Order: sequence, then C-alpha cells, then structure tokens
Amino acid sequence: NIAIGKIAQVSSTRSGYGASLATDGIVSPSEADCYHSDGTLTPLYFTLDLDSDHEINKVVLYWRQLNGEIFVHSTYGDVQIDYIRSDNEIISSFVPDFSNPSKAYTQTFTNPIVARYVNVTVPQGKKIAINELEVF
Repeated sequence: NIAIGKIAQVSSTRSGYGASLATDGIVSPSEADCYHSDGTLTPLYFTLDLDSDHEINKVVLYWRQLNGEIFVHSTYGDVQIDYIRSDNEIISSFVPDFSNPSKAYTQTFTNPIVARYVNVTVPQGKKIAINELEVF
C-alpha cells in the first residue's frame, strides 16, 4: 500500500477528523479512525498525493461504517474518482457503481495506470467519511 503516510489535500474537514486518518494504514469501523468532511465547500474533494507518478494496479476505498452499513452522506453515484499524473493530466475517471454498496469500493486495473494523485469528489452540499484509501 503506497498510500500509507502520504499527504492528502481536502476541501473541508470536520474538526478532529483530518485527512491523515484515511492514509494511516488502519482499516477500522470506528468513527475516530476516519476522515470526515464538513460538507460546506463545493465540490468536496479529497486528493491523495503519492509524491510522484506511480504504477497503480488497484485502489481500495473503505467507507466509514455505521451499524454495519456504509456511511456516505452522498447519494450513491455522486462520488467520482480521478487519477491524475504529475503534469496534471487526468488519465482516468470513474463513477463507482454503488448499486450493491459494500464497506469498500475496489478498482482493479487490467493494465496498470501511472498517476501521482487519486482524487475523490462529491457534489455540493454532500459529505463523505473515508475510513482508508489504499493504493497498490
């Protein structure tokens, strides 16, 4: 997991639930181990910086769980994930399929992509809680 300890830039943070909680290597259902947005800025973004371009084979996005259910204040389908190179070119964009939501969204690339940034966005007025973002 090359995301552990990496820095993420975020558009908003709920006090005490900073972005570093989503890259600390701890996958836990506890609210205290999750990044939380406050949902006040438009659009909300969480951008993980891997420090340089890396070959990416798989990304796993763990949502915070509440009573065994995923906790995304956003309407399913509103989440977008972009993969961006060091030169700021978007290489790939995906809107995850949440028709059968689970605690984690996994994206595996048949042909690895090369990117520096993993950007998660949600639209105006929505909030998000990320337990962990793993990049392999």
